[in-house]
Amino acid sequence: MHFKLNFFNLIKHTFLFKNKKNMKKNITLLIVSFFFTSLAYSQSDEVKQQLTTIAYLMAQENYEITHDVVYTYLDESETDNFTLSLKKHYTYRIAAVCDGDCGDIDLKLYDENGNDIATDEDEDDNPIIEVSPKWTGEFELNVEMYDCDIQPCKVGIIVFGKYIY
Repeated sequence: MHFKLNFFNLIKHTFLFKNKKNMKKNITLLIVSFFFTSLAYSQSDEVKQQLTTIAYLMAQENYEITHDVVYTYLDESETDNFTLSLKKHYTYRIAAVCDGDCGDIDLKLYDENGNDIATDEDEDDNPIIEVSPKWTGEFELNVEMYDCDIQPCKVGIIVFGKYIY
């Protein structure tokens, strides 16, 4: 109970983000605070809690979860690819989180022609990309683990969307 009160208090006091940089700082802050208050949680619980936090924050900006949450285990320098069906007239935010053993995950989104549509290659463990497809189609999401201390690291990927017109 103590954890829930502190954690949700932090969420209540976190200001809404207006740009990617502030959004990433807020998510990082929440994830770091969560990590230090939940060391007893398993990898699975930790990743699920981080995804729940991000979902809460995205809901504040009227984003909804549009795809099934995906979980994968990656060793350092390993990648995994997922095909996403994305629709025209939507803005999507795609986020990944990791258990406490990783320090850097990257996301890259490609269209069906292999063009790089959106990328987050920052040195962090909470990548997020935003995209508004110009057409409805299949897109390839590449998730790459750059830093994993205790292998494999559990990764959760979540996709949010918002109709824009």
